[in-house]
Amino acid sequence: AGLVPVERCVALLARVGDHELITRGSFFQRDFLRKQRDAGLPLHLIAHEDVLVFRTPLTLRAAERAENRAA
Repeated sequence: AGLVPVERCVALLARVGDHELITRGSFFQRDFLRKQRDAGLPLHLIAHEDVLVFRTPLTLRAAERAENRAA
């Protein structure tokens, strides 16, 4: 698609309790997990998702401006 990777982050799927983080999966995650456990598969709730950040490529002029700002 012509995008340039910028950063890879982790989004924590949790809420802050009184003294700890409490995982909060979506309805669909919990439903899938319940069905898999009922079928005998000991799966765990995923508590994070990868977030990939991309940008459009810099044009030559934009790259020059960014370079001038850094100097």
